Amino acid sequence: SLGIASAEQTVIYEIDEALKRMEDGSYGLCSTCDKPISKKRLKAVPYAEYCIDCQKKEELMQKKGV
Repeated sequence: SLGIASAEQTVIYEIDEALKRMEDGSYGLCSTCDKPISKKRLKAVPYAEYCIDCQKKEELMQKKGV
């Protein structure tokens, strides 16, 4: 139950950050490479911060503990 609440809080934070990106005009651009995030990805994950390539790199680095 605590794990679910934590995951939900993380999603709420990510949504809030996406709203801030909408306000400053950077919504839809990857936070790492500044390339546009595909519409398909944004439709699936509207609060996506990274393009799919950078997201994969980010996950790989997290897995490695970097």
